[in-house]
Amino acid sequence: MIVQRIIETLKTEIMDRGIPTGGRLPSERELQVKHRAGRGTIREALKTMEGMGIIKIRKGRGGGAFITREAGLLASCRLYDLPQAGEDSAILFCGFRRMLEPGMVKLAALYRSEEDLKDIRASLDTFANIPHTRQAFAAVNQEFFQAVCRATHNIYAVTFYTHQVLPVLTESAAVLYDTPQCVEKSMYYFTQMADAVSQRDAMRSEMIADVYLVEMERLLKKAKDRAMRSKGRASDINWGVILDLSSMTMDYGQQNAMGMIDAARYLNENGGIHGRRLNLFIHDDQYQAAEGKQAYLRFRDQHKVMGIFIQPTGSNLLVAPMAMQDTVFMLSGAPTERLSNPREFPYYFFFGPTYTDLVKIAIKYMVAAWQDVERPPKLVFLYPDNPYGHDPLVEGRRFATSMGVEVGPDQVIDWPTVDATRQMRALAAYKPDYAYIASTAMNTAHMLGDARRLGLATRFIGNQRVTNEDLPRLALQHAEGFLGVQPFALYGAQVPGMAMVVKEHDRWHPYHHPNQVYVEGWAFVRLIAYALRQADEAGRLHADGLKEALESLKEFDLGGLTPPVTFSPTRHCSTNQASMYEVKGGRFQLLASSLAPDSLVPEQT
Repeated sequence: MIVQRIIETLKTEIMDRGIPTGGRLPSERELQVKHRAGRGTIREALKTMEGMGIIKIRKGRGGGAFITREAGLLASCRLYDLPQAGEDSAILFCGFRRMLEPGMVKLAALYRSEEDLKDIRASLDTFANIPHTRQAFAAVNQEFFQAVCRATHNIYAVTFYTHQVLPVLTESAAVLYDTPQCVEKSMYYFTQMADAVSQRDAMRSEMIADVYLVEMERLLKKAKDRAMRSKGRASDINWGVILDLSSMTMDYGQQNAMGMIDAARYLNENGGIHGRRLNLFIHDDQYQAAEGKQAYLRFRDQHKVMGIFIQPTGSNLLVAPMAMQDTVFMLSGAPTERLSNPREFPYYFFFGPTYTDLVKIAIKYMVAAWQDVERPPKLVFLYPDNPYGHDPLVEGRRFATSMGVEVGPDQVIDWPTVDATRQMRALAAYKPDYAYIASTAMNTAHMLGDARRLGLATRFIGNQRVTNEDLPRLALQHAEGFLGVQPFALYGAQVPGMAMVVKEHDRWHPYHHPNQVYVEGWAFVRLIAYALRQADEAGRLHADGLKEALESLKEFDLGGLTPPVTFSPTRHCSTNQASMYEVKGGRFQLLASSLAPDSLVPEQT
């Protein structure tokens, strides 16, 4: 079409001649002669270009078609031209990559071959064995993402990415090569992406790619602002996070990581810690304590973290003694009674209640609900054979017996739970009135399906790792009547602190389904931020300063995301309170709040 041909010719001339902002194109008469076109055709072409934002048409004396400020960007047909068009374009390109690359890495995880994996890992191995120059860093970016793109086996993705994106990516990588931190973080996330693609974990692959690009965007902004920074500006604060993102408890780990990332992002966008950024280094320990230990050592020695958060109980039990000896602060996601003594673990803090507190609250609620005066209620414990599953058992049995409850034979249900028929048949033989589950929502859903299939009348109660919105979504009608004990607010709860959580989630993840664990991630970062600010103000930004900041905390309100937080020199568990919920109509409904092992339980409704 002649109009389109004229438009493309004019766009090329704008790019090649570099007509400045405000410059005027030739008159309509001159364009008619040059393109051998009628007046109507030229006007249609100019009107179309005005709609594209390339020119602005002014009528009257002194009028004409004038070049807009964005013309250089909008006229380009090649992405490679964009980084030359303005100082912010590299940052914009990073945002563009976020729309493209997480999905590309996800496809690579789904469709990659063994040969693709070799190419991906070869790009990383090559970089590990050569000097980390600017050119080498640019090359590894190109080779790594080119290999990932080929692993999608999608000809459209390969063609577009190879010819349009890779040339710009190489230029951007050269810009990113600013500090050793840039290289270190890039290689860390590349390795994580490669591992996720290798395991065909599409969700984790996509998440890591997105986290990587968020971090790269930050580094680009840092490079842009570098000249304006004073030499005495305080350094960033690094915090290590160890979660299970790909194994038996990945349903918990992935939601928690997303909550932490979004909370840290919001914190940094709003001043950080007195101008310092909080950098989260997230590692997947695959629910292996040995891997958790290695991650801790890297955090301590390479990233020089101010503190760490660890989710899996086994990794906590292995790392905590080392961290105490190294004077590394820990705010943990495993509220185990075994690490709750401040004399033995002076830098170990966690959001309460402990797993033991949760069992006691559930038992007290169960006893208060029991109405049969002829016999006591019967209870069994269901749990995996690991440190998390065993944690509250001894004290839980003792407490139940002291409350007059008959405790039956335990049922060990290991992860991943696919078939719990054998254990449910054992329950059917014993006929317990209640079964207390220590597991995750994903694994518990299978148990409930098998229980209902066998017609069990047992009432199930789950701890905080089970009690979130995923359970009724996964178990469907089998979750009806399920009881849960949970100290954190469910996502969307009507509490003051939830509005910002929901707003930021919807801003970054409009199609994602969050749950209570996402809220938990926010709460952890908010508490970490408070401790860091207090320690920084006191001039004691180190483990002892963080310890002192939290030990002085009394009834601290996190906007209702958790019960009020209180620590002391003799208690590093933030609370012993939790709420009871029941699944009704496919959703968890609040039954009672502010319950504690030593408090009275409200009358049942």
